[in-house]
Amino acid sequence: MKGIFGIGLKSVRVIILLCSALAMSSCAGTTPKYGPNRSYPVGIEGYSYTYGYFDVPLDSNSYVITFSDPFSTDEANRLAEYRAAELTNQHGFDYFILNKSRVDESTATKIIRMYKGAAPSGNPLAYNAKAILKVMPQTIERSN
Repeated sequence: MKGIFGIGLKSVRVIILLCSALAMSSCAGTTPKYGPNRSYPVGIEGYSYTYGYFDVPLDSNSYVITFSDPFSTDEANRLAEYRAAELTNQHGFDYFILNKSRVDESTATKIIRMYKGAAPSGNPLAYNAKAILKVMPQTIERSN
């Protein structure tokens, strides 16, 4: 027997149960905060979602940065750029150029190259890392 949108009733029940568990777990106190990528349980054994950043160096001044946020692709995109600024600053560079960017359902991926000196004013893909780190931290809740 088909239920809503041609999906079987059993599938609809599973979807409702997962959504309910996710809603209850968000009230239970495990709220994701900015930090490395990790899994958060949703209240049903065996089910979880991932949240946070994961970065891979390509060479001494290039990285692939991924940020997962199952609740907001805009936030995943914003926090991936913040992580790019953090890495740029941590490695002694001043700005980064966004070479490639992709945003999927819940994940933003950025490929960056880091440079020293002043960011070129004519390049809209060049970001001043120190300026980002100065403005954004007050809008980010960090993990301990």
